[in-house]
Amino acid sequence: MNFKILEAILKTFCLKIARTFSLSKCLFYKQLPKRPHIKVLAVLCFVRTSLIIYLFLLPFSLFPEEFFRSNSIGLPLEMINPIRKSDFPYVLSIMDQGNEEIRILYFQGLEEERWVFRKNNNRVLEENQYSKDQLIKKVYYSQGSPVREENYSDGNLELSLEYKYQDGVLQGIFYRGEDNSPLYEDTFLRNSNGRLREVKRSFPEGKRITTSFRYSANNLIEQWYGYEDGGILFRYRNSLLIREETWKGSVLTQVTDYSYEEGKLVMTKMVRPGTKEEWERRFDPEGRIIRETGVNSKGERELTEYLYTEEKLTRKTRQTPGNLELWVYFYDQEGWESLEEYWVNGRLIKKIYHEKPGYFVEEIFLRGKPFLKVYWEGGVRVREVSYGEEEEAEL
Repeated sequence: MNFKILEAILKTFCLKIARTFSLSKCLFYKQLPKRPHIKVLAVLCFVRTSLIIYLFLLPFSLFPEEFFRSNSIGLPLEMINPIRKSDFPYVLSIMDQGNEEIRILYFQGLEEERWVFRKNNNRVLEENQYSKDQLIKKVYYSQGSPVREENYSDGNLELSLEYKYQDGVLQGIFYRGEDNSPLYEDTFLRNSNGRLREVKRSFPEGKRITTSFRYSANNLIEQWYGYEDGGILFRYRNSLLIREETWKGSVLTQVTDYSYEEGKLVMTKMVRPGTKEEWERRFDPEGRIIRETGVNSKGERELTEYLYTEEKLTRKTRQTPGNLELWVYFYDQEGWESLEEYWVNGRLIKKIYHEKPGYFVEEIFLRGKPFLKVYWEGGVRVREVSYGEEEEAEL
């Protein structure tokens, strides 16, 4: 069945009925009593019934494009009626055209990312991912598994990955840079039942990083991430991280313990053995940090508190001996941060204006008055302007 033709016919049918109140050629209309109000009621009833049928059929895949409530990574969480698209911040549309499938992720009604899948007999052969209409990733598949991945930046190849398999099981990934030069290689070691036991990352110059896993009763209990003469040991209980240890050789340099309530993180405690530094962090039910107390490397006590409004961080305060620092955050109508203010002991020190991604302007204050503007782009200070001066100093 050609769903596009069916959709067009049904739309035309509904619109035609809605635009006209003359059904004199319809047999049932001729048989109605010659009373104008009865005829009008009959037409309205017909229009209502047609629209109900049209809206009822939309969510049940009658048409090629389907809509889903989604999240920031584009997962289809729940199928929705198209008329509810504005009810959710993230919406995913899926259009299956046989040998090609197009997925579009919308945020607040604007396209965020797009995936185009080329298929053969319902098996994906190639995937192209776009962000803001620019290609950012291309993945090639064989027998349903990725064999090569290409990552792009500003239209140029930045990183490529080659996947190696043995009997259908992933054994390694080889990474190359933008000039096709080798960067490093990951090798996966497994035990007799196929469970991942170790990942070795090898570099051309001979450097090696190792991640190993230890299990008990089919549950992961330890993970070791080793590098040079040290590493980090992660300990788990019931699939939850409960302890993190940082080692340099045989010396323990940092320990962090994690506490949970009903499976949700509520507190962490970090200490650095041999120093005075220790920190305690508390989290709200959403997993956001709300309070941080501790002793810094100088032995001074600190208290930092976080305030959220409508899921956005709006204020942060930090108390140290002799100082009270305050950060205030403002957002635009689309939810992006637009302005940040930094105060010390009630005096405005700095404003940061976020105008576009990767670009912001710092306005520095002296004794409550602005005296300098600093322009940043891509993490680099590009120029500064002093108030009261006619010339701009290019850096």
